[in-house]
Amino acid sequence: WARSTAYAEKGLRLRETIGDLRGVSQSYTNLAVIAWEQSDWNKTLEHLNRSREIKEKIGDIEGIALVNNNLGEAYRDKGAYDRAINLGEKSLAIAERIKNGNLICLALNNLAHANILQDKFSDAIVQLERSKSVAIEMGSKEHLAEATGLLAEANLGRMEISAADQFAHEALAIATEIGKRLLEGRSLRTLGKICQRQNQMDRAFEYCKKSAAVFSDLKNIFELTKTQFQLALLQRERGQITEARAMLEAASAAFARLGAEGERQRARAELDRMITSVTRS
Repeated sequence: WARSTAYAEKGLRLRETIGDLRGVSQSYTNLAVIAWEQSDWNKTLEHLNRSREIKEKIGDIEGIALVNNNLGEAYRDKGAYDRAINLGEKSLAIAERIKNGNLICLALNNLAHANILQDKFSDAIVQLERSKSVAIEMGSKEHLAEATGLLAEANLGRMEISAADQFAHEALAIATEIGKRLLEGRSLRTLGKICQRQNQMDRAFEYCKKSAAVFSDLKNIFELTKTQFQLALLQRERGQITEARAMLEAASAAFARLGAEGERQRARAELDRMITSVTRS
């Protein structure tokens, strides 16, 4: 990451020197992507806001929509879902006005993701079905993989297990085919959740361990911690209370360090629930 950051900062200084505002904006976006991949959302937001300021100054409407979408992703991961949805809706409005299918898919997928995290599964499914349709029309396998993976999560939330399982396997196949390891890791984690609901604990562990390996390779701390949280829930169901408690405490602390408040609250709630259950028994 240090080398990538240094290279992006060098490009930023060069573009500032020659007065290339569009290039300066792109450099800030590049720095934001590097920060996001390290789960550093404060730096991500700082760089994206600088990028958006410049895009507004030069009238780059398409660029504004893209940055709004990226800002929404960062706020979503921080747990600020209302802000994420507000930015997603702004991005979608621009994308629809300029008829940009790529931006439409990005906005719909991110809006749906935020809705899933708030248990608004029906709203998410409507958005994802539309995104999937646009992705197929465009021939975008990446957008299709993401929409399909999120459809698995939304259907799982509604306890439509068969549909969730089908979507998750489809998403995994597409993500693996096109080499999108982030989406691959998420699909594996979703399959682990599905197997847990089906009481197939060995398969659930297998999928989640594969997911953890992907995110470990990617050095994506946030997604890795989400998978470790899922592994903790599996340990709890197996009756491995000591291990589960340690893992939940570690996940809660990691989410707190990252500033992922929504995920921290989920981990803390599961930990408190387990402690209460053990105390009563």
